[in-house]
Amino acid sequence: GNSLTSTNLDAIVNQLDAFGLSDGTLTIAGNEDLSSAAQPAFDDLVGKGWTIDVDAPPAPGAQINITGNGIDIISSAAASAANGSDFESVIVGSPATNQFTIENTGDEDLIISVFSNANPTDFSITTPNLTIPAGGSETFDVTFNALSEGVKSGSLVIISNDVDLSDQIFVLLLSAEGVTVLPNQLMISQYYDGFNAGDKWIEVTNISGSDLPADSYFLALYDQTTARAGIIDSQAPDQSTAIPAMVAGEVLLFRNGTPALPLSGNIGTATQIDSPVCTFNLGDDVILISTTNDSDSYNNRVDIIGNVSTGPSQAPDPWGINVGYIKGGCSSEEAHIVFDANDWTLIGLGDVNNALASTNLALGTQVIGETSFDGSTWSNGDPDQTRTAIIATSFTGAANTFTACNLIINAGVDAIFDSNGATSNSIVLYGDLEVNGTLTIGDTETLVVFDNGASLGTITKIEKSTPLDNYLTDMTYWASPVEGSQLSTIFTGVAPDRIFDFRGGNENPVYAGTNYKYWWNSSGAMGRGKGYAAPGSAPGIQTLTFTGIPHKGAFTGGLWYSGTPDLGTANENFNMMGNPFPAAIDILKVMEDNGNVSEIALWTHGTEIDPDTGEYFDGDYVYFNSLGQSTDGVTKNISSGQGFMIRSLAFGNVTFSSSQLLVGQNTQFYKSQSSKAGNSDDQIADKLWLRLKLGTEKTDILVGFMDGATDGYDKYYDAIGNLYDSGISLIEKQTKFYSTIGADKFMIQELGAYGAGRTVGLGFDTKKTGWFKMSINKKQGAMNDSEIILVDTYLNIKHDLNKSDYEFEATKKGEFTDRFRLEFVNRNADLGDKELIDEGLFSVVNDFDMMKVNSGKLVNEIRVYDLLGRMIIQGTPGERSFELNTSSVRTGTIMLIEAKLEDGSMINTKSVKY
Repeated sequence: GNSLTSTNLDAIVNQLDAFGLSDGTLTIAGNEDLSSAAQPAFDDLVGKGWTIDVDAPPAPGAQINITGNGIDIISSAAASAANGSDFESVIVGSPATNQFTIENTGDEDLIISVFSNANPTDFSITTPNLTIPAGGSETFDVTFNALSEGVKSGSLVIISNDVDLSDQIFVLLLSAEGVTVLPNQLMISQYYDGFNAGDKWIEVTNISGSDLPADSYFLALYDQTTARAGIIDSQAPDQSTAIPAMVAGEVLLFRNGTPALPLSGNIGTATQIDSPVCTFNLGDDVILISTTNDSDSYNNRVDIIGNVSTGPSQAPDPWGINVGYIKGGCSSEEAHIVFDANDWTLIGLGDVNNALASTNLALGTQVIGETSFDGSTWSNGDPDQTRTAIIATSFTGAANTFTACNLIINAGVDAIFDSNGATSNSIVLYGDLEVNGTLTIGDTETLVVFDNGASLGTITKIEKSTPLDNYLTDMTYWASPVEGSQLSTIFTGVAPDRIFDFRGGNENPVYAGTNYKYWWNSSGAMGRGKGYAAPGSAPGIQTLTFTGIPHKGAFTGGLWYSGTPDLGTANENFNMMGNPFPAAIDILKVMEDNGNVSEIALWTHGTEIDPDTGEYFDGDYVYFNSLGQSTDGVTKNISSGQGFMIRSLAFGNVTFSSSQLLVGQNTQFYKSQSSKAGNSDDQIADKLWLRLKLGTEKTDILVGFMDGATDGYDKYYDAIGNLYDSGISLIEKQTKFYSTIGADKFMIQELGAYGAGRTVGLGFDTKKTGWFKMSINKKQGAMNDSEIILVDTYLNIKHDLNKSDYEFEATKKGEFTDRFRLEFVNRNADLGDKELIDEGLFSVVNDFDMMKVNSGKLVNEIRVYDLLGRMIIQGTPGERSFELNTSSVRTGTIMLIEAKLEDGSMINTKSVKY
């Protein structure tokens, strides 16, 4: 362990003796005195058991070392692209030069006596300085100039005075291939064929890693006639454009004149070039990049898009009409001389038209390779469906929707895509999900997976209810978005006998003969696509956590059907299902894909708890069919984790698929109380939403008109509703509001084409008495230009709902199927007809301290009484519209109104002071 320094072996021996050391290993540097005079001391050490190593210095002299691209090259080793001795593919007639370095690592001059090139025909060399001082270096170039196609080899022999005899002759082996087409230099990275004739684009990207000179390549077009005739390999292109110089990684955009779409804000920064190539048409032309634009253009192609016929008159199917194609990510990032759609990603024009200019999806942007997220920025451009994205750092938040082909969560990373309800953004994947860390998706956020065959890792999906008041009876309809969820784990703290599923046609003896006969207690694993009803475990917001492999791809579930269509008050054909995905699905698309589904009902709990009974309004369903929704403002999505009801028209199945998925739009999960949502109507139609309200209870219906529909029952457009008869709260719904077709009652009714003079019957059923209010919730289409007259047949009153709500009293319980009807009058109709109808109008609306009266005839005298018969207001207005001051009337007072009209007739009605 000691270090001894001496130039004399005797001195070393004396020091070892002084330390009392008698054995070990002694290493003697080459500069120590090992002369014969020191031999006795050396022998003495060996005699004592010491091992002697002599570290002799290298022999003086020159030493040769050759490098390429900074990598040492071994003499006579096979040529390598890494060090530049293998030139790989080089276009015939386009010389390529690589540089090499000779280093002298010795301590004397390196003298090269021979510098010999064995194949000067294909390889030429520059001669370095043949004397290289110690520690110095010299460079030389080797140029490969292919005169013909094929693999070429050569060698460079260097003879020097290297001190090591084995290196005095150094052989540098060389290799290269002459080609007429250089692979993976330029790539058609995007194709866009828009709906408008001028909206045609071709994007080209330099993927060579090197700058390319101008006019080395051509963008060429063969029209469908040439492509079909089987002569493309001997024909010059119909159109071509020389490609200008491009630096490594540069993108160019070729266009047809001045396209209208995409808009400039959705296009990258690439240079745009007008080209006749972008007159391709009908989606079956052929576009390619070639080194020539003559009759050998097709044979000299380096990349191609479009089908080529193999013989005369063989017309390929149109492959590219009104679509976009892009390379990267889930497809290929290379050029191909044979067109295969699997090398491309098919994209919708709308996606390109609305693309972020920083993503590959945008025309004029193309970035090769993966991109990594550090919690705030992406390392290699923003991801889209053509890119593989990597989450490299733990983060929390969901500021934006982002799309990727494949998504990788690195080991040790906790990715929490959750805004705590502030957004409804999505992670959208077109490929696989690899989770080496953790991925948590928030309540309103979603994971949208479009590839049915994707490989997916484990996620955690959070689902929350809105606040539960009476949590023991406030049922929520749930479904699992992941595999393997157990009811006992998901609904921790909920009594097992309060977790239910609905089994149409399978009567539960516990509830035999009641409206709840098909509800059963549930346990075990949550089935995919199956709905469940469960209350909260405590007041407030319920948070459920689903952890597992997310559901993906198509799912088919069976539907119960009684054998008889539901009409009137029948409710035998309902099935409880659940959204099987960790993303929202489109209700209308579900109905479009499943012809045996006539209605979908969402459980809303939209009405507040009844202050008298402490129970919720158990009939609070929103109904959807092909006409629309029974309640305006409800969007057409079923959120992740949500259960719902389906009414079937026949035995069969219902299928949920990735084509029904919605990006974002995951905020409308009806869990206990109503949510604010936007209008769901995709198209303007002639529709009218009406609302009937009693206290805190409210019920909405929809009446619509459409050409081609009938005034009778249309199974896809008339929704019966009535699902409260299969409710779960074991209390009776208090009020039902409906339109009628004969004796049948409907929550949604569609009639034939709208016209003045149309009438619709309205009725209501109630188990409570009191004052009701009927109002227009929303109108659209022709309804905006119509007088909407409510006729109260019991009181012989006509009321214009456009002007005010209509208030009336139900003095007894029961069914009142013929109490009302709607009459529609076009505002542009004959004035005489309008006046005739207006004469029957009489409405009273209370607004704070004023009573507003509107009448179709002059009111000569009006008197207002309280319930004790005392007259509290009197007037002789002599007008049709006027106001009465009610500031002296106590709020909540029921007022009996008696009006004498100009023709001597009397009107008697009631109102309440608010």
